[in-house]
Amino acid sequence: MSIDALIQTLVSHTLVLRPELTVAVGLMLVLVLDVVLPRNSHKVTVWATILVFLAALVLLPAQALFPMPVFADMIAVDEYAVFFKAIFLIAGIITAYATLHSAELERNNRRIGEFMMVLIGLVLGLMLMSGATNLLMMVVSMELVSLSSYVLVSYLKENRASNEAGLKYVIYGAVSSGIMLYGISLFYGMTGTLSFTGINDYFRSPESIIDPVTLTLAALMILAGLGFKIAAVPFHFWSPDAYEGAPTPVAAFLSVAPKAAGFALLLRFFKTAFFGYDTEDGYTAILTVDWVTILGSMAVLTMSLGNLTALWQLNVKRLLAYSSIAHAGYILMGVILLTDSGQAAMLFYLAYYMIMNLGVFYVAMLIGDSVGSYDMEDWKGFGYRNPVLGVSMVIFLASLVGIPGTVGFAGKFLLFVAVLQEGNLYFWLAIVAVVNSVISAFYYFKIAKMMFLKAPLENNDQPVSIPLPALVLTLALAVPTILLGLYWQPLYQWSLASIRMWM
Repeated sequence: MSIDALIQTLVSHTLVLRPELTVAVGLMLVLVLDVVLPRNSHKVTVWATILVFLAALVLLPAQALFPMPVFADMIAVDEYAVFFKAIFLIAGIITAYATLHSAELERNNRRIGEFMMVLIGLVLGLMLMSGATNLLMMVVSMELVSLSSYVLVSYLKENRASNEAGLKYVIYGAVSSGIMLYGISLFYGMTGTLSFTGINDYFRSPESIIDPVTLTLAALMILAGLGFKIAAVPFHFWSPDAYEGAPTPVAAFLSVAPKAAGFALLLRFFKTAFFGYDTEDGYTAILTVDWVTILGSMAVLTMSLGNLTALWQLNVKRLLAYSSIAHAGYILMGVILLTDSGQAAMLFYLAYYMIMNLGVFYVAMLIGDSVGSYDMEDWKGFGYRNPVLGVSMVIFLASLVGIPGTVGFAGKFLLFVAVLQEGNLYFWLAIVAVVNSVISAFYYFKIAKMMFLKAPLENNDQPVSIPLPALVLTLALAVPTILLGLYWQPLYQWSLASIRMWM
């Protein structure tokens, strides 16, 4: 290829990635604003970040019109990636807005500009993760996400819990990345390629020579790196400490966006590299790796350990961390199925999970800042001190359980039905998931019990008011949690239309 042709190709591929380019340029813009503006102008950088994410969100739908691979087939631009990018950008907007009302970050407003820069970099890494179709791009994008996450978790430098959380997060992340890189080296040694489709082609070739033990070991090593991102058992140990020590907006973002990116990459790699598509029989495994048993066992362990451990938690942030682990177990069931209904249910679940989990963390942040603690004992009677926050919290908790009338019920219903449609082989998985959903009701409504069925602590029963902007965001998250539970078809149809990926 001539130099002119190469330059033209690079320019055209770069223009295809307009949303990512917008986010990258926005990062530099926020950097300049943070340097130029006075230290007390931190709100300007927050609103600049929100505008950057909104601009990228506006440009996003055009990417789905012409699906194609770019940059030597290292990144796929398709409907599947666009769906997840929308989740990341919306989560970024909500998180940036939430920082305006965070008492933890308000005490450190001189560094909010730096915080926003790292958040933008994190979102950029997530967007690249969702479209990665090459093992090298997978590593680069995951490391961008990991490094940004480490900084945000330990952002409160004067807080010992935040420093401890950041250190543990770095250690676990480094170990999981090392394991994943070794697995990638084994894949490259076996196949001679880093491309997902190239790996698939090699496995399909009659001349391929593959050792099943080495193949399974390499796949499990890559699964370790992705399992760290989705906080699945046994790669979940970082999650409770990170969520408890991190600023609450960061914990909220980590509970939804990196988890969604991990699932996006896991399904793309799993589906593209290991499975072939037959128009009559659907997706069929081209190798003998028993993915149903491996991922099914991981799903059962993840949802069970997450829910059972959450029963004993008294700190709300730590409880929500184990709740996030449990939900990763539910979502894993959609990865196992590889049917249209299963994949659509997984995407639907991740989309609504973003709404209700950001909502529950945001309300928890407002309550925690009001009472000065995230200990449930200190939340006694708070539902009467601020009914809007109290009722909103109950709505989010009911949706997390899967109570009818909330979007959480629609999501679990669609996922469980998709599992049961696959026959007796998956019946046991659905039963375990239903039992775990019942268990989750005990610890979720323990929070509601403290807020509405317990008397306020002595000298702690005065009404609590919240600023109007905080009230607006609370309702903006609580209302869709109900409306989408009653009218969920449009979101599900979008999810169903977004399962097509470039292969």
